[in-house]
Amino acid sequence: MGPILNRTPLAACAFSDGNGAHIRVYYQDTEGTVKETYYDDKAGWALRNPDVIGKAKLNTGIACCAWANGTQIRVYFIDANNKICERIYEGGAAGSWHDGTLSISHDFKAAPYSKLSCIGYDQYESLRVYYQDTSNKLRELIFDGSKWKEGDNSLPTACSGSAISANAHKERQDRWIYYQDVSMNPKEIWYDGSRWNNGGFNPTGVFSPCAGIKTAMWNNSGNSEIRNVSVSDDNMLRVTTYTGKAWTGTKDLTRTITGSDVACVIVPGTNHWTRVYYQAEGEKIAEYGSNDGQNWSLMQASLPTSN
Repeated sequence: MGPILNRTPLAACAFSDGNGAHIRVYYQDTEGTVKETYYDDKAGWALRNPDVIGKAKLNTGIACCAWANGTQIRVYFIDANNKICERIYEGGAAGSWHDGTLSISHDFKAAPYSKLSCIGYDQYESLRVYYQDTSNKLRELIFDGSKWKEGDNSLPTACSGSAISANAHKERQDRWIYYQDVSMNPKEIWYDGSRWNNGGFNPTGVFSPCAGIKTAMWNNSGNSEIRNVSVSDDNMLRVTTYTGKAWTGTKDLTRTITGSDVACVIVPGTNHWTRVYYQAEGEKIAEYGSNDGQNWSLMQASLPTSN
């Protein structure tokens, strides 16, 4: 195994239980190994031994979600044959990883440069994984609790290697997807329960192909609160805010390495604390955050990672 990959793909998820809040961050090393660094309220940031999740094609997407009320972590990545793979962690502190049904029983193929995103619905006992096919069209896979199947085929075409950030209010079927269109413009579509609509997301800045774009959201008394984080082509981590009924502008946060990916989560059990993960230096994943949705600062200069 090698050191962390420069411009590694990043994914993060969070959940809470009787021991407080928990965050999981996934990244790739220079040999393609997908690894985990994690945070628990009672212990802070640490590495699991072993911290290896699986082997992925270099520079392809990683996605993750906490599912089944936080008793499972599901991680998705693309292998050397462009197959979308699933690994599942369960069993608490003494648990272990095993292959999921998507790996064992299916052979869904993504474009060799595809990114990934996923949504886990506890209430509906379903999962959705989003990827890009070889025609650059965004595609959806759905898990209904027992098997995977192809989902919505009406999603748009994106630029090759576009970021994909899918999000939802877990208590209802509304969904949002953020991506870059064929002209490299960041775009938003949202599903209102019956059809997809074009959203008003329009961050300031210029974005290179495959720019890092991720989103965190929560339901605030029936209204959507959205924080979209992205990396512009001048290596600036930015946040674009949606409060209730409208997008309210884009703010510069901090510098990243060239081409850094991003990941972000809402910390459960808090007043919507938001945490963002990015590469500030070649072999370091840093954490930026906000505890009120408006004021942002550096939380961790370097998360623990392994060689």
